[in-house]
Amino acid sequence: MQLIATDGGAVQPTMVDTLISTSGERYDFVLSANQKPGTYWVRVRAIGFCNIERREEFAVLSYEDEAHHVPEEVLAYPNRTPPSWDDRFPSGTVLNNPNATCYVPGDDDLCVADLESHEVHRDDELIDAAPNKTFRILFNTFTADPAVLFSDQGYVRYMTVVLTLNNIGVTNNISMVFPDFPLLTQPELIGGDGMFCNNTHRPARCKPHHACFCLHRLKVALNDVVEMSLIDDAEVVRDLYHPFHLHGHRFIVTGMGQLPQFGTQSEKADFVERARRYSRTMPSDHNPPYKDTVSVPSRGYTRIRFRADNPGFWLVHCHFEWHLGIGMSFVLQVGELDEMKQAPKDFPRCGSYKPDIYTQT
Repeated sequence: MQLIATDGGAVQPTMVDTLISTSGERYDFVLSANQKPGTYWVRVRAIGFCNIERREEFAVLSYEDEAHHVPEEVLAYPNRTPPSWDDRFPSGTVLNNPNATCYVPGDDDLCVADLESHEVHRDDELIDAAPNKTFRILFNTFTADPAVLFSDQGYVRYMTVVLTLNNIGVTNNISMVFPDFPLLTQPELIGGDGMFCNNTHRPARCKPHHACFCLHRLKVALNDVVEMSLIDDAEVVRDLYHPFHLHGHRFIVTGMGQLPQFGTQSEKADFVERARRYSRTMPSDHNPPYKDTVSVPSRGYTRIRFRADNPGFWLVHCHFEWHLGIGMSFVLQVGELDEMKQAPKDFPRCGSYKPDIYTQT
């Protein structure tokens, strides 16, 4: 397959044999039908925890030459049995392997950060500038003690999944609690900065070194160059990695890799700050690819950078829907309220609808 684009952004054509895509990602590729006429299997396999279920689907790719006509029914329903689950994929270049160690010369793994943008111009001001804001986002899930779920910690969302109980998602040890009104269309209800929280400003009810349940917001100025390091805070490497999505913007991917075994969050964050393997291994004129959703290697990190040129409140979240549902997200505020577009006066308002039951006497 010749990869030509990801998430709507063109990349320099790159040949791959296997493509791994996570929730929210999109990839465009060109397939050259240059083999002998016949029928070929297209294999689509679930990875991660789905390996336990041995899930795999197939499609049929058939083509013929003009000299040998084969009825469509024969092409569409081949007599050959599909490969079994235990038949390994053919060897070759793999893009987006969840356990790949990026930038290792001579290996068959290709990381997203290895791709090169196919834009008309290289955005030197974004790629080479010192960022105005830098954030390190550590994320994870944990199993909560039932005493926490029914305590005075506030509204707690959790999910019971296979093999675990009371699963809660966090970013920087904060589990997101959404407001009861849309921030962008009803900004007059925002009661100042006190309704928001982050890792340095937490409600008084939140205990140190414990998960906090509040409205997680990070704020940047309009047109800031923002760099984020998304860090998987898991203790072990698994066959699973998290896809993170940024609304309202696209970003460049400037580095990714796996972390050594560390005991604390500060050690992980410091390693990501020091180990700028991207700058040491990529040519200085490398043109990083643009995306809006990117996977983070298992117990690893992905570094992204973007220009915050779209004012508003934008959600940043893991694209596994159940991880979003249990709090693995935060709001990025770009600019001040007076720099954001205002909703029309007749725009529907949250809370304005009252069923008849409330008007009856």
